[in-house]
Amino acid sequence: MYIRNNQYDRNFKIQGNIYYLAHLKPINIGIQLSNGKIVQIQVLFSIHVFTAGYDRYKHDLSLKVIFMKNNTSPDERGFDLSRYIWSKRLRKIFQNIAYDTKIRDAGSGYFMAIPNSNNYHIYFNIDYISGTNGIRIYVKSAYCKENPERRYNVYTLEQCIHSL
Repeated sequence: MYIRNNQYDRNFKIQGNIYYLAHLKPINIGIQLSNGKIVQIQVLFSIHVFTAGYDRYKHDLSLKVIFMKNNTSPDERGFDLSRYIWSKRLRKIFQNIAYDTKIRDAGSGYFMAIPNSNNYHIYFNIDYISGTNGIRIYVKSAYCKENPERRYNVYTLEQCIHSL
């Protein structure tokens, strides 16, 4: 199956089952900072939230997902049912990100470990949208970790925005 950049409005069929990606369309949320300022946030999701690295020995060819972003090299991934099911929760998680969400520094971005979730971790970057006062959150990946790592410093979304 081929997915092109921002084609989350289409459905796809794998092994006779139809899967929908509409829950991964970009969302826009507004949050009010402690100083009263309202910040607009755009949240984008990568295909890594419902796929895993493609392994031809592990994945049946029918599970192969190829993502084409502009005219770059294809990103070959394997459809992952567990990640897909968890990805359906991402919209709600990010719509509530400003309310008591614990964000951790992952070195090359941030992550959240969702409580009571079988160690579901969401990895993302936060940056300014050029030419605006808006913020973009790009969700790079999300999955259940088998062995959660060490402890990390914990931040609020507002602290992350102020550190940009």
